[in-house]
Amino acid sequence: MKDIDQLLNAHTAITKFKKAEQVANNAGGDLRQIANVVNALVTNPGKGKPVEVDAINRAAFVLLTAHFKVFVDDLHKETAKYHFSGQVSDIDEIIKLIKPRIANPHVDIIEKMFSGLGIYEIMAKYCLAKNVLTSR
Repeated sequence: MKDIDQLLNAHTAITKFKKAEQVANNAGGDLRQIANVVNALVTNPGKGKPVEVDAINRAAFVLLTAHFKVFVDDLHKETAKYHFSGQVSDIDEIIKLIKPRIANPHVDIIEKMFSGLGIYEIMAKYCLAKNVLTSR
């Protein structure tokens, strides 16, 4: 979570600075406009995809994907332990056999991982439950 906070703080700082820099340039050296520059530094930069933070936005996406992958891997391992407890001698070996080696956790990969544990259509069930909950 510290990584995510750092990315969000960097994003906000860069966009605030760029907004203030633009206001300062537009002021043309008029000191009466200093309040606008300070205001640009302390107010929320707002939504959008400023060019200055495009790399940070992409980095945040990669970071969140990595965190999600770890979550799915941990959930898969815990499910395997629960499901095969007392039935196999080495659960980690079973996990190695059924889990894709290198893959980002998209729907097909998650379905494949959990079907190896005998749990089918886990994402379809989640999506169906989500649709029922959000349609109320």
